[in-house]
Amino acid sequence: MRDRLELLFSQIFTEIGHHLRDNTYVWSGHQLLEAEDVLEEGRKAAQRVSENTPLSGETAWGVYFYMRKQQMDSIQRMVQLVAQVYETLPHGEILASVFDELSVDVTVKYYTGRSEKKLLRLQEDFKQMPAPQTREEFEVRSALLQLMLELKFYLAVAKREKPPAPERAS
Repeated sequence: MRDRLELLFSQIFTEIGHHLRDNTYVWSGHQLLEAEDVLEEGRKAAQRVSENTPLSGETAWGVYFYMRKQQMDSIQRMVQLVAQVYETLPHGEILASVFDELSVDVTVKYYTGRSEKKLLRLQEDFKQMPAPQTREEFEVRSALLQLMLELKFYLAVAKREKPPAPERAS
């Protein structure tokens, strides 16, 4: 279930990136529905294990699926924000590259920090860009900024719950 859920999250992030690069792209969203189902199935299985194991308390699977539930809620909010991106802008294309990185990172068993670093650089770059010239550009950039903030929340959950990347030997 974990592998399936991570694959679905990866596909969702790929689809988000695709829309940010091309706002005419239409995505069915079936991965969202399937991820919700797998998540619920996983949460129930983790609860059964916890209930059937004396003195176990919260299991590692319980913690894992709780983390993924928080992230799924965040993904739902991201999808709503992406729907507001009705114009393709360079800002969105840059943000799409963060989602590309995240589509790989989500399947890694530890927290790499790569997506977070890329997002922080992007936030600084956004501050240096000229102000929007039209109302439409303002609305889309506003949605992109909110999307970045939601992505920051998503990554904070991963950073808190996933083990850190192993140190490399020099």
